[in-house]
Amino acid sequence: MKVQQTTTHCQAPLLPRREKRKIELEKYRLQKKIRKFNLPVTFDNDTITKFANFGPVESFKQAIGFKELIKSTFTMRKAPNSKYQSQEMLDFLVDAQILGLSRFEHINDLRYDPGYLKIKGDIECPEESAFRRLFKALEIESLGELRSINQQLIALHSRTKEPTEIWLDCDDTVITLHGNQEGGEVGYNPRYHGRPSIKAKACFIAETAELVNLKAYGGKTHSNGEFLNFFKEAEGQLPHNYVPKGVRMDKGFFDEKKFRILRIPYPFICL
Repeated sequence: MKVQQTTTHCQAPLLPRREKRKIELEKYRLQKKIRKFNLPVTFDNDTITKFANFGPVESFKQAIGFKELIKSTFTMRKAPNSKYQSQEMLDFLVDAQILGLSRFEHINDLRYDPGYLKIKGDIECPEESAFRRLFKALEIESLGELRSINQQLIALHSRTKEPTEIWLDCDDTVITLHGNQEGGEVGYNPRYHGRPSIKAKACFIAETAELVNLKAYGGKTHSNGEFLNFFKEAEGQLPHNYVPKGVRMDKGFFDEKKFRILRIPYPFICL
């Protein structure tokens, strides 16, 4: 016996044929766009690569419009005759971090890797000295724009989800300075005693490891120093459909007086 199905609250309504065709066309265009990032498999010494798994990453970046996001937000400009503009270099720098190349001198590995260059469209990657000059020229306004790019990526991810509860993880670390960098102070440094340092505070979404807030302070700043403002900034940067369920942090962050001022309606767990 056949039973006619009816639309309920558990079933999505049927889409009109025009809407279905529109979705299928958009899907085909996206597949065609990212197909070029699939590297052919060969067994020789001329096309060997350390970054064969980078194809899906570049496909994802193309799908979400990552380069367009950088161009519309990061306004730092170099000379018109520069070989690489700041927006292009930022894209290369993101690639290097994803691939685990955290040091400047290691970025040169990308310049000579045939697999990576093939995925990027057979273009030349900048030398590591170019990235040093880029950071040297950065101004405060550029740092704000980089934070904005990060917030836009989190917001873009949040649109794929229903309202959801999240946990926030807060932590800090000591970064030793081996020079006369601005903001360095001689404070608590477990590894290099007496060296100037800065204290970096970070707040992450526990479930996805997305960075919500990051700020640098002088090396004398304690873990709970200026924590109220830091945490309020982190809360304010969360997408509207992310509801904090609790916060986990090191016991050094605990300050009963400050926590009473916060009046947060969810638990803080100090480890």
